[in-house]
Order: sequence, then C-alpha cells, then structure tokens
Amino acid sequence: MTQVLLDELVWRNFFIVACDEEGVWFRFNHLFADYLRNELLQLRMEGIRERCSRASEWFHDYGMQDEAAKYLLLASDFDYVANLTEATCSLSREDRRTPYLLWLCRIPSAEFARLPLLCMLSAWTYITNARVVDALRWIARFERSMQEPEHVGSLDPSIVEFSSKCLKMKCNAMEGRGKEALAQCDELLNSGYEIKPSLMSMIYQSLGEAYERIGDMAQAQEIYLQAQASASVDATMHQLLFNSFNFAEVQYYFGEFDDAREGCEKLLQSCPTDFALYGAVCALLARVLLERNEQERAAVLVERSLKRTSHYRHIDMYLEAKMAQTGCLTAKGDLSEAYEAIVEAILYGEQKAVPRAVLLHAYFLQAEIAARRRNLRDLLVIERKFTARVHEEDVHCQLLLLFVQALAKREKGDAVATLELLEDLVSRARKGRFVCVAVKALAVQAVVMRSVGDESRAYALLGELLALASRHGFVRSILDAGGPLRDLLRDYSTTRKAGAAVRSYVKSLLVEFERELPTSSSGIGGLGAFANDGADPLTPRELEILKLLNMGMTRKEISETLCISVNTAKKHLANIYSKLGANTREEVLGKCAANRALEHGTGPATVCRE
Repeated sequence: MTQVLLDELVWRNFFIVACDEEGVWFRFNHLFADYLRNELLQLRMEGIRERCSRASEWFHDYGMQDEAAKYLLLASDFDYVANLTEATCSLSREDRRTPYLLWLCRIPSAEFARLPLLCMLSAWTYITNARVVDALRWIARFERSMQEPEHVGSLDPSIVEFSSKCLKMKCNAMEGRGKEALAQCDELLNSGYEIKPSLMSMIYQSLGEAYERIGDMAQAQEIYLQAQASASVDATMHQLLFNSFNFAEVQYYFGEFDDAREGCEKLLQSCPTDFALYGAVCALLARVLLERNEQERAAVLVERSLKRTSHYRHIDMYLEAKMAQTGCLTAKGDLSEAYEAIVEAILYGEQKAVPRAVLLHAYFLQAEIAARRRNLRDLLVIERKFTARVHEEDVHCQLLLLFVQALAKREKGDAVATLELLEDLVSRARKGRFVCVAVKALAVQAVVMRSVGDESRAYALLGELLALASRHGFVRSILDAGGPLRDLLRDYSTTRKAGAAVRSYVKSLLVEFERELPTSSSGIGGLGAFANDGADPLTPRELEILKLLNMGMTRKEISETLCISVNTAKKHLANIYSKLGANTREEVLGKCAANRALEHGTGPATVCRE
C-alpha cells in the first residue's frame, strides 16, 4: 500500500520543487533522496543509460557542456571507458572501479574540468562517441591539468606522455590521418610499457583504421583479427563488438557481401540493443542488403538504425544510418527525397564536426545522387568541399574524390577527361581491392565509352565489369547506372558469348532492370512497336516472351520464368517467328536490336513486318 501511495505522489509531481521563477529548472525535494536511490537500484543498466542519455541531450541543448559530458560518460559503455582510463593512466584503484555512477554525478562542474582522471575519462568518452573535436579539447585539458601545482608529480611524466599519445593516436586514426596514426601506433607498441589487453585491442583497432586510410585493406583485416584476440582476453564487450563491426565493414568495401552479412547478423544477436553500435550494425547490414536489392528488409533495418543512433552521442553512426536511409530512398526512385535526406545529414555532420572519413563517404553518396539528377552545380560544390577535406594519404577517400571528379567531367560533356579519370580510378581501386568503387567506375566507364561510339571497347569494359560484379553478386550498383547500361547489357546478352555463370547473372540483371525501368506503356522497353506492327501484331503474351528472348533466355528458362510448359513456350516462339518473318532466333534478335537503335536514334530504321 505504501508503494502504491508513493507512486501516486510521484506521478502527481508532489515531490517536484521549482528552482526559478521562469519554470525552467526543477528538482526533487531532498527528503525524497532515499526513495530515488532505491528506484535507481531497481533499474537495469539499459534504463540507466537511457536516462543519462536524455539528461546529456538536455544539458547539451541548454549549452552546459560540462554537465552534458558527465551524463554522456554515464550513457556510454561504462566498463570500456573505465578500463581504457585505468590502462592508460593507472589512477583508478580496484576498489573504486564500480561506483562511478555514485560519485561522478556529485562532482561540481568546475572541478570536473580540472581533475586529470576526469579529463581523461571525458576524452575517452568523446572518442568512443566519435566526437573528435571535443575529444581534442579534453586531451588539452588533461595535459594542462597535469601542469597545475597540485597535480605536478602525481603521475610519472612518461605515463602522461604515453596517455596523451594514446588519445591523439585514436583521434588521428578516426580523422583519416593514416600515416600519423600508423607511426604513433608503432611507437606505442614499441614503448616498452606493459600494455593491458583492453588497451592493446584499442591500439590494434586504431592500427587497422590507419591501414584502411592508407589503402592496405588486407593488412587492416589481419590487424582487426589481432585486435579481436586482445579484446577477448579480458572480455571487453565494446572492443569485441567494435572490432567485429570494423571487420565486417572492410569486407563490405572488398565486395565480400556474404561474409559481411554473416558478420552483421552475428553482431545483431550479441550486441545489446541499447548500444548505438547496434544501430550502426543495422545500417551496415541494410547497405549490404540494398546491394543485393533486398529493399524491404533493408528499410526495416534503416528504421531501427535511426532509432538507435543519437544526434548527440554518436554523430558518425547517425550519419551511417542516414546514408543507409538515403540508399533505400534512391533504390525506390525517390531521388529528391534521398537528396534532401543526405544533405540534412551532411549539414548536421559538418556542424558537429563528424570524423572526416564518414563525412567524405556522405559527400560521395550526395555526388552520386546529384549526377543522376544531372545537377552540375551541386556536383562542383561537392567536389570543392571534398577536395578541401580529404587527406592525401587517405587512399580510399582519394578514390572516391576521383569518382566525384569524373562525374563532374561527364556532366560537363568532357568524355575524354572522364575516361582518363575512370581508367586511373579502376586501376588503383583494383590494386587496393576496393571492389565496390571499382564496380561503380567500370559501369560508368562502359556507358561513356559507348556514348563516344567505341562499341568494341565498351563491350570489353562491360565484360570486365560483369566478371568482377558477378563474382561478388552486385545488383544495386549496376541498376544505379540506369537505362544506358541496361541497353548495353541487352545487346551484350544477344551478341556476345560468355560463361554460364555470367549469362545467368546478366539475365537476372535485365529482369531487375525491367522491374525498375520500363521504357514503354507495354512495360517491355523498346519492343512495344511490335504490338502494332503489321496486320497480325504480337499479343501481350508474345511480347512478354519476346522480351525474355531478348534477354538471352532459352525456351526452358522462359517456361520456368512464366510457369508454362516448354511446349507452350515453343508454340509461342513459333508464332513470334512467323509474325516477324524470321526463321531463326538470331534473326528475331537482330530485328529487336534494330528497333532499339531506331528508338534511341543510334541506327537506321528496320521495319519488322511479316
């Protein structure tokens, strides 16, 4: 009965006391403190994180950054930040590891900004949440605090130097300064200090990021596995999860979609749903599914990702979620809405100083959409912003910049410069195993080559693209190249010989193209003229079969696609041959090619009559 009465009093706000006349500040009556402590003890850690997160956002909105930082720390992976602080500074004692929640909240704001331990805690927290600018500010505070008279001599100067290097190394790795981070990692690993497993895992993680930036993705994968082994020694959950996520992300850029998907699925089973990393994993898995054109599940994951990532705590993960959302909108054909979504995300990221590499990936996505909308002005603006922010040593982002420059040159009508940039891009991307960007570049290169009239070279590039893309199962990157690549694929399927795997892959792509890009009222693109040709036009069913024949399908494949018998398919094909005045499959496909040439104004008219 007493508990019910207390709950009623709380619900009616009887224990709330106003602190000002404006009605902005309120607090609980101090007589109610014991009740609040008991309530807090009943909460699970997930509930505590949620409340601390909301408090951090509120203080952030009102400009009280010190208070926001305290609650930001409490909302993060508590043990992870504490372990890193202990490993780098050795200020914490074993009997003071757990009660952070109790004593940290009681520290006045001014004192919070001076104590070395708390400055380091804040720096690690901001690094964990990818807020590099804020982290650098707290690193500077940590270094200044160690020079104050009351703290001089409290730590060995070499430990202070080691701690500062750890913090700065992580910031450099996140910012894309690969060579600097690589040198700092080597220096730390060879320093002679006894490094605890949790800190060793973090150093290896930064080392992996550094190798990513300089373009050595294979070495990055190996280093992430070493980081995972170090994290497993003391079971640091945050490190175990984050290293697995980084590994899956590298697999995505390598085009290893099946492995990346499997890694993300496992992470979703093991990662606590209240971690922002859970949202980042959802976003990465959504991008993998989108590449395979599995739009429905990708949309569900994007919605979940946006709910899990916070504007205030994890700006990098929020941008990842927004990029996945933009990908879903683009796949649906909502280019205007997709462009608005990515621009909104970029503006927020620029305002909050998101890590450089994440922002550059967002620029790249914005440039792709701008190119599809034929917006040269925005492409040039994106190119300038990209050039101003990219580091020379960041190999992956340098490749993305080359692609943006090629898109701008193409929109200007400079085909020669476009092809030169793309040729350089493909060569460098293949050398670094950046399969995703290589596939996108080859698709544009093949289309541009055909537009300048070099059919043989266009087909050669298309063959190179199909060999690479079919091996990894690319779909969305091919579809995003649009109608020109679809037409090139159609002609390739009817005039070029390829292996069974590539032929099957081309047919599946053409089916996907027909779903997304019907070019006539009949929905079969380029063949609708046959419906009204001559005294005996093709029926809708015959037009459908002609479309499948035009994709290079055999009679058996046509029967399986349309769920009809082989004999029925054979009968329909005989009628089509008769109506078009053709005796062989090759003659029918030749007439289809002639009609497409007439439709696009690329060849002489061929009237297909009986």
